[in-house]
Amino acid sequence: MASSKPLALLLLVALSATAMSAAGQGCDGHKAPVENLCGHDLNLGINAVANSKMLFPNGWLLPNGKHESFDGGAGHKVTVQNLCGHDLNLGINAVANSKMLFPNGWLLPNGKHESFDVCAWSGSVSAQGAAVAKFHIGHEGGAYYEVSTDQASMPIRVSVTPHGSPLQGHCPTAGCNSGNHCFEHSVPGGNCHGVSEIKIIYYNP
Repeated sequence: MASSKPLALLLLVALSATAMSAAGQGCDGHKAPVENLCGHDLNLGINAVANSKMLFPNGWLLPNGKHESFDGGAGHKVTVQNLCGHDLNLGINAVANSKMLFPNGWLLPNGKHESFDVCAWSGSVSAQGAAVAKFHIGHEGGAYYEVSTDQASMPIRVSVTPHGSPLQGHCPTAGCNSGNHCFEHSVPGGNCHGVSEIKIIYYNP
């Protein structure tokens, strides 16, 4: 029994490092495995940091000889919504090894919205007759985004809004909505944190 404490401590340290790696490096297919080969059952503790989810409750029992794997989870979303009065074909430009959320030319029907799970994402979304919405959402919930507010002559208005619980820092809506109501042009990196969702909405003027 004297050696069980160092082994348990080593197991907990390894689990913490693995879980943080899974949550911080990218969520598509990443797992945080933990295995008990110490000769007796273990009660595990966990410390989730940097907006990582709790993989299990503190004190969780892992029987001897057993293992469990935990999904790191996506954690963030990109949502596009069409309120412009007609169907839209959307374009997308994914950069910095971001995945394609949908194919170029993808049809978003009027009055509908779709959400896409991501861990982190960088790039832009576009529609004919609307300003281009550029944005980035990081692994830890930091975001920057921009869309022109010079939309008076455009047949479609577009805005970009971050959501979080709670948002931290300066996180206003960018772009314009209907009624010629415009917000900020851009929010640079380092200003907005705690973002769980970036929402792009297309409007009728």
